[in-house]
Amino acid sequence: MILADVFEALTGYRVDAPQPIEQVVIDSREAKAGSLFVALPGEQTDGHNFVANAFQQGAIAAIVQQSIEACGPERTVQVGQFDAAQPLPTPPICFQVADSMLALQQLSAFWRNRFQPRVIGITGSVGKSTTKE
Repeated sequence: MILADVFEALTGYRVDAPQPIEQVVIDSREAKAGSLFVALPGEQTDGHNFVANAFQQGAIAAIVQQSIEACGPERTVQVGQFDAAQPLPTPPICFQVADSMLALQQLSAFWRNRFQPRVIGITGSVGKSTTKE
């Protein structure tokens, strides 16, 4: 996955952003060079408090649902208002969305649809754990 894929999945626009995304993480402690950090609000802690940490560890982008000081307006892409004609921010970039969990699901669906893998579901109330092992 490259940064252009994230732009396309979230905004619908294909842009020139060839930077590779090495991994997608929801825990800033797992961020490393080339990561995409998804800030999720939680019951105990809010991932938005750790966007700066993820950037310090090398993350090149974050998906957030509120303004983040670590990004500033010059590095924030308002997903619902993105104009492909405007110059792209340089990484690290924050993609500000209405719901970061929904955006993660949208990105996942976009990526999975590029490969069209066979999907198998195991249902029922007996034997699922044994079967998957």
